[in-house]
Amino acid sequence: MTALTQEQSARISMVLGQKVTAPCPLCGQRAWGWGPDLVVVSTPRHDVRYPLLVLLCSNCGNTMLLNVYMIGIADIWPNFIHRPTHLSTVPRQLGAED
Repeated sequence: MTALTQEQSARISMVLGQKVTAPCPLCGQRAWGWGPDLVVVSTPRHDVRYPLLVLLCSNCGNTMLLNVYMIGIADIWPNFIHRPTHLSTVPRQLGAED
């Protein structure tokens, strides 16, 4: 994976500034930062991958993973991420019937 440009980093920071408005649930601080590399979670079905951006609390180290499709920044990694056609842009809601 290639390094992010200054423009890409600025866009990620801007999007996270809009989306991540709550303090850390562990320490109560608003000290969020993000990691420059994606984490990819795969399922047993080989065509399903979830590309995730790492969100870190710089006070306590709490770590969260944000789906780059859901926060609208997947296009920053066009050569790395290929979205399977069966994935919806809206996740299934807990308790919703299939």
